[in-house]
Amino acid sequence: MPRKRESLWRVAVIDSGIDPQAEVAVRTARRFEDLDGQILAGDARPDGAGHGTTITRIIASAARPVELLIGQVLDRHGRCTAAAVAAAVEWALSGEAQLLHLSLGLRADRVVLAESIAHAVRSGVLVVCAAPARGAPVFPAAYPGVLRATGDARCSRDEIAALDTRTADFGACVAAGLQGSAAARGASIGAAHVSRLIISHVEAGSSPATVRAALAARAAFRGPERHAPDAARAP
Repeated sequence: MPRKRESLWRVAVIDSGIDPQAEVAVRTARRFEDLDGQILAGDARPDGAGHGTTITRIIASAARPVELLIGQVLDRHGRCTAAAVAAAVEWALSGEAQLLHLSLGLRADRVVLAESIAHAVRSGVLVVCAAPARGAPVFPAAYPGVLRATGDARCSRDEIAALDTRTADFGACVAAGLQGSAAARGASIGAAHVSRLIISHVEAGSSPATVRAALAARAAFRGPERHAPDAARAP
């Protein structure tokens, strides 16, 4: 059954955590660590990689307020396991998250991760995952029902591209565009902007189908990004 609509989005950012100095209000945070096949859950630590902080700050800069749940799975080197990500997904679902944001990608498909994402999709939760604009698919972006988001150099901060390609559904700005943020670019940043635009322009708790339709209606560009002067802007 779809989650009940509320006045603001409750978003779980599953990444490397958040820096306590980021000045972003967080409802709750939890760390999930895979130690030789055993998942240990505990208090979140400061973000050693910086990636999660940047992603969370982009999402929190939406035009509407948001409730944030932080699931810390990446270590300071940006590494994690599918089992740790799956544990964070289940934790977010138990916390009634309406949107799961994963600006991470694993090369290998794993049953434990596939099952957790399928659980979220069946529950009517919107799952936004970073996906490559081209090349081999990654997980969890490659799983059914996921909104696959990437970077698109055509897009300004408030624009979105409806891509409908083999690997990605929507693209958005590739630059963080935040004072003091790392100079990160690419699919993970674009995905964060897609979630930010959802929060800014779509009613909280809307179904995944409604969200997709709303993003498509706002698209400034249609079709994949091409490195040519005739890239089409949406009518």
